[in-house]
Amino acid sequence: MTQLDELLNTRVLAEEIENKFVRAQYHPILPYVIYSYTEKAQANAAWTEVTRQCRGLVADFEGRVIARPFPKFFNYGEQKRLQHWTSDEPVTVTDKVDGSLGIVYTDRDGLPQVATRGSFTSEQAAHATHTLRAKYPDWRPPTGFTVLVEIVYPENRIVVDYGATDDLVLLGCVDIHNGCTHGPGWLTDWPGPRAEVFPYRSLPGALAAKDRPGREGMVVHFLVSDDRVKIKQDNYVALHRIVTGLNEQVVWEHLTEHGNVDELVKGLPEEFEPWVRDVADRLATEFEQMETVAAQRFRAERKRFAFEIKDEPDWLKACLFKQLDAKDYAELIWKQLKPKADTPPHKQKENA
Repeated sequence: MTQLDELLNTRVLAEEIENKFVRAQYHPILPYVIYSYTEKAQANAAWTEVTRQCRGLVADFEGRVIARPFPKFFNYGEQKRLQHWTSDEPVTVTDKVDGSLGIVYTDRDGLPQVATRGSFTSEQAAHATHTLRAKYPDWRPPTGFTVLVEIVYPENRIVVDYGATDDLVLLGCVDIHNGCTHGPGWLTDWPGPRAEVFPYRSLPGALAAKDRPGREGMVVHFLVSDDRVKIKQDNYVALHRIVTGLNEQVVWEHLTEHGNVDELVKGLPEEFEPWVRDVADRLATEFEQMETVAAQRFRAERKRFAFEIKDEPDWLKACLFKQLDAKDYAELIWKQLKPKADTPPHKQKENA
């Protein structure tokens, strides 16, 4: 059985967990742990071979790999340094199903269960496990392979409306030992629905495809490098912004409350992060420009004010500048009224 240290550097994995770029969650009953990259890793684009592998990677307490999902892959045009595909490779192109990733693994009795990317116990994982066992009770995943599905049901709608569909849509599978991946057509005995496969045989063909109404986009699988990229439809991205309530005012609110948008991008699909940061950068630049104008004008007014009051007593000038800076000046007046310490009471009475 494949060991965890054959897939990745376990020392680096421990460091990524310490840095909060990877989260480890333990199964409530089985001696299993699931590793998943965190929102912090996503917000910081902390993509390494370790964080990319941790996309729902399951191992037991002895370090044996139980489930190995597709490594993290990106939208077309992003993170090019981490991709090895070339545009002239042959490809297969499948529908980008808009649900939750389901990672099929087996318990100690060989019965299949489903985890989501970062959890054994999420609502979607529990629903998917129930669906798998209720609809397809006799099906078992092939030994040595991790089967990946998209969890689709009405209560788990993201943006695309699949109506009353409540099922597990086959995305493909991964050879746990060597990491080779396969699309939805490879697993011949899968009894449920599969992600639609399109006739495009090249990346340019997929990029030239027209948007399909009511769909998210496509996944391009490069057959030589075994890389994948996502192509999101513009209309999906626009609709997702509406559904999530994301707009420039939301970005503005996060900037004014937190000084940055790090918390905001943590909860968003990665394709929205560039837009959010562009809006945040523009607002921050405009703020700096307006702040500079205000500061320059204040300094000019301060100089003019100083010239106008130059002949006033020092204590009065100090009080006026305090008022100009919106600060309390009572202490200055009390200081001006401070009696001499060596003035005796009888002297004060005589003077009275």
